[in-house]
Amino acid sequence: GDMILRLVDKDLEVGIAEKKFPLPNMPEKKKLIPRSYSKSEDKDSISELLFELTTGKINLSKILNREKQVVILGSAGSGKSIEALRQAHEFQDTGTLNPVFKRLNDYSGGNIKEFIGLDLRETDSSRIVVFLDGLDEIHADFFQHATNEIIALSKEEPLLSIVVTS
Repeated sequence: GDMILRLVDKDLEVGIAEKKFPLPNMPEKKKLIPRSYSKSEDKDSISELLFELTTGKINLSKILNREKQVVILGSAGSGKSIEALRQAHEFQDTGTLNPVFKRLNDYSGGNIKEFIGLDLRETDSSRIVVFLDGLDEIHADFFQHATNEIIALSKEEPLLSIVVTS
């Protein structure tokens, strides 16, 4: 899979998100391992990407200050879902961005905004970050449609931040 990244205006004003969406419960924070990320295109080989422990690492909240679309890739059980949920709770707790968290494992076609329950008519989409968890868990019959819907959503709402785990 490719990492989807697009630069945005770095001078966007940080404000308090006005509308709160319900989030799933979090495990105890003291049991979580802090995560950091690096861009795959910055690395020459898979070993460099996997085994460099400190160079070029950044946390997800800082990535979302610069990028509007992010894909978090990793093997099953590596903590992608928990990290996305942890970040969603952090954004909600601080009020810097308004997170929406949706698991994709029961997506069965149709409009992705309706599936997510996302109504942007009364809110500033630049203050919302949508976490779509488990793209790789979508039934094969609906995978391509889901991918097309997510891409269409990012084009339709260019100020909306989208994080996909897979």
